[in-house]
Amino acid sequence: MKRRIVKRKIRLGRIFVIILFLVSLTAKYIVEPIFIRTIQTQMSIEIQRYERSMTALKRENEALTIDIQQLSHYARIVAIARESGYERSHTNIITIGKND
Repeated sequence: MKRRIVKRKIRLGRIFVIILFLVSLTAKYIVEPIFIRTIQTQMSIEIQRYERSMTALKRENEALTIDIQQLSHYARIVAIARESGYERSHTNIITIGKND
């Protein structure tokens, strides 16, 4: 009787090992790709968010560049200076040439 009990334990152990092996294969070939797909999906969503924020920042930078160009226009600066009471005078201008 003892031998039969030992044989059953060995058979149960083998069955357990085989079931464990099959579960691990199932996890490897079925569950792992699902996790990889979810990670890829999350990463692509994050990439799209960053691209949207980049395009928004590019638009804002272009708008600010246009504003800077408009604000630094010479005619505008002269008009603001005249409104503030400043006059344009060429007497204080000194021109230095290359030979001097």
